[in-house]
Amino acid sequence: MKPLNLKKISDKRYETVMKKLDLKKARPSKKKFIIIQIDSLPYSILKKFLDSHSCKFIRSMLKKGYTLQKFNCGLPTGTPSVQAGMMYGENSMLPAFRFVDKKAKRQFSFGNPNDVRDIETRYFSEKKGILEGGSSYSNIFSGGAERSILTLSTMTKKHYTKRLKETDLWFLLLLYPSSGSRVLYYSITELLIEILSIITYPFFKLIRNKHAIFGFWLPFRRIFMTAILTELITLGAILDIKRGVPKIAMNYINYDEVAHLRGPNSLSAYFMVRALDRRIKRIVKKAGDDYDIFILSDHGQVDGVPFEKLNDMTLAEFVGRCASVPSFGLSSAFEGRLTVIQLVLKKMVAFLGDFSLPLRFAGRTFAKIILKAIKPKHAEFIWKDKEQIFVSDSCCLANVYFNFSEERLDLSEIENKHPRLIEKLIKNQGIGMVLAKEGQDIILFGKGGKLIIGDTVKKEGHDFLKKYGTEDVLIEQLREFNKIDFVGDLVLFGNYEDGRAVSFTGHVGSHGGLGGDMMYPFFISKKKYDLSKVTNAKELYKIFSKY
Repeated sequence: MKPLNLKKISDKRYETVMKKLDLKKARPSKKKFIIIQIDSLPYSILKKFLDSHSCKFIRSMLKKGYTLQKFNCGLPTGTPSVQAGMMYGENSMLPAFRFVDKKAKRQFSFGNPNDVRDIETRYFSEKKGILEGGSSYSNIFSGGAERSILTLSTMTKKHYTKRLKETDLWFLLLLYPSSGSRVLYYSITELLIEILSIITYPFFKLIRNKHAIFGFWLPFRRIFMTAILTELITLGAILDIKRGVPKIAMNYINYDEVAHLRGPNSLSAYFMVRALDRRIKRIVKKAGDDYDIFILSDHGQVDGVPFEKLNDMTLAEFVGRCASVPSFGLSSAFEGRLTVIQLVLKKMVAFLGDFSLPLRFAGRTFAKIILKAIKPKHAEFIWKDKEQIFVSDSCCLANVYFNFSEERLDLSEIENKHPRLIEKLIKNQGIGMVLAKEGQDIILFGKGGKLIIGDTVKKEGHDFLKKYGTEDVLIEQLREFNKIDFVGDLVLFGNYEDGRAVSFTGHVGSHGGLGGDMMYPFFISKKKYDLSKVTNAKELYKIFSKY
């Protein structure tokens, strides 16, 4: 008897799925690529994992000729800016994860799919995206992809006729018993890691002064994000590889999720990267030699300490107290992740409508429990006639907006209205720098010093910028950042000391602003690219736009 040819069985199963979902083979293309993004994983931590033989498959790729290097992603150090730059070659309108358009009197948040859709339509609809004719999985922007799955900018589009639906992936998951087994395995593993983290936390807090966030609902989120969502994304990408889709970009957000809650060097983060290494192996093996493989991160992350923990009040409350004006915080620490989970669970419930009563009951009960446990808190944005201040937090960077003008204010205008405000802000132990403008010049206040950045750079007092990175590079990045549309009247940077940044959003893993590893993601490719002079992720666009 001939042995079973598992590869042939697997190929036939994918062909059956493609017929059921009415998916056709893609048009042949000589040049194809796959971008596998591990959200927020810094170069230094990946290097540490590789040196300890933790990521065995990625390590084997490097031995076979792939190159690993770091690059400077630019400011802000966040996914929206990096993906916009990489996918469209433009990010000059995105100052943070959350920001305010004063003229439109509207808040934008990249945790809100409707906002992301509007931004992509408004700024990028006429630009050539790197994913035209391809597929996008779990990204912020679609990059012009023909098929877009779990991508925020297209999740709420009603007329996206070529879209592979999320419900199709649920169907795909049910067709593969091996995928169900993986989901079960990773679900149990996540629960065990969560229990281990709870047991060991007091020790790490005492010995290493490490902080972590726990909660009843977190294990359920971790199971959904790590076991279910990641498997759906992986299956979708493998299906596209079988179809010969020429451009595929996927974003694994698991590490970012865990690092924000437990820290980028935590035990939970370590196991997360090991699990992603196995997912990447499945994709790369299936792609074979037909695709150019790129494995990268969008930005890094550093250990963080919440501003509220240091001050017993939120940043918005502190700013309001300093200015003696009502101040409103526009942040939600987990808004983006919770929005994705809500949308996907609702689609899952709709998908189960055609199945048997027990399965419908089990699925809907599970979804209701999770949705009740993870309901996000949203601060309603209301622009009033009376004076108020909006504090738009984005981890360790916050844009501050005054509503007594629809234009971006000069420092002198702010000081006339609120004398000594800057002095009060910079004295706080959680605020490292305050950025303002005066005409065309940048005025940057730090601990014990001040920089005036114009055609030349004038320094006063203590040389405070060096602890955040290479001073000349940071000054040029601040110049570019100051030109971005919708930058706040004031911009606050969380204090950065000894590899740890203060987070305004309540995270214990921090990025978004300036300082250390958060600015240095990694880039793995077969072909060697010179990224040593990159200071903005939009410079990566030229690599992928050639396909």
